[in-house]
Amino acid sequence: MANVKFFIDHAVMRDKDAVLDAVMAQARALICDRLEVAPGACQFAAIGVRSLPDQPPVNVELHILAKPDRTPEKLRALCLLLRDQVSDALSVTVAIRCTQLDAASYIAIK
Repeated sequence: MANVKFFIDHAVMRDKDAVLDAVMAQARALICDRLEVAPGACQFAAIGVRSLPDQPPVNVELHILAKPDRTPEKLRALCLLLRDQVSDALSVTVAIRCTQLDAASYIAIK
């Protein structure tokens, strides 16, 4: 399971709208491959925001279920790849935040 939100400054969203679907699809492929999850277990969204000038204009928040093989090193490597992939595609600075959720207390209803 991966719940991924792209918080994108309105100016970037306006300028890069044509590539956002591809960016999210590529990010989903990377995340699914590295975490060994099916695309149907993921939820992706791009949300327009107004960010401060001294902050990265794109912030990606990745929420995943904790598993023993999802070590800090493995997740850090995934976040670095994801940051570079999104940054290259959008030509902006990108921040990535990753949180592991407790499977025992996580509830999702679709």
